[in-house]
Amino acid sequence: MLLAACAAPGGHEAAQGPAAEKEPIPAASSRQPGGASGVLDARQVAEVLPRQGAVPGAVAVGKRNVFGPTHPATGCARGKPTADLCADALAIGHSLFSKKRQGTVTFSVMSYKNTSASAAAYDTLHTMWQADRDLTTLAIGPVGERREARRGTHPGTGKPTMKAQVLVGTTLLHVETVGSYAEGDRLTQLATMLAQRSERAQASRTGT
Repeated sequence: MLLAACAAPGGHEAAQGPAAEKEPIPAASSRQPGGASGVLDARQVAEVLPRQGAVPGAVAVGKRNVFGPTHPATGCARGKPTADLCADALAIGHSLFSKKRQGTVTFSVMSYKNTSASAAAYDTLHTMWQADRDLTTLAIGPVGERREARRGTHPGTGKPTMKAQVLVGTTLLHVETVGSYAEGDRLTQLATMLAQRSERAQASRTGT
């Protein structure tokens, strides 16, 4: 399903093995993106997705997968509940991190053709979350241009889950934490890290 843990083969893949570059989670920052709005292609979306070592105590599962909006793994087929999120999308990427028997973190990056399209997708996901009565509003720190978070119970594991969506320029970002990683401060840190990565990638596209 779109914006969920998705490791289906067939997309643009970036290795996440032990030899991959490791990086720490940055401290949460109140600085918001400075208007970066470069459009990211599939390879750049893969670079935005965090590498091995980005989530303390967890290991990357599989590869960072990036698909076009028509790929079956995205759930974008006409008539699907998430199909509206794919309007004007260019690339959709996912990466999954897991701590054995304790928790998982899933990162998703959706790149759009312009900022109007990414903002419309943000509004679509907001409406979907509002309609889900199993989710409750969760406060999150100042991340991105727009942000919101929810808490609930993961339908597959029954464990607590927290998730956030963040709008950064031409990208819509999504972070979902399950189990031991489902805590507000951790969610803010992870969302901040992803937002900073997207901002840098977009700035490089605009030459700023």
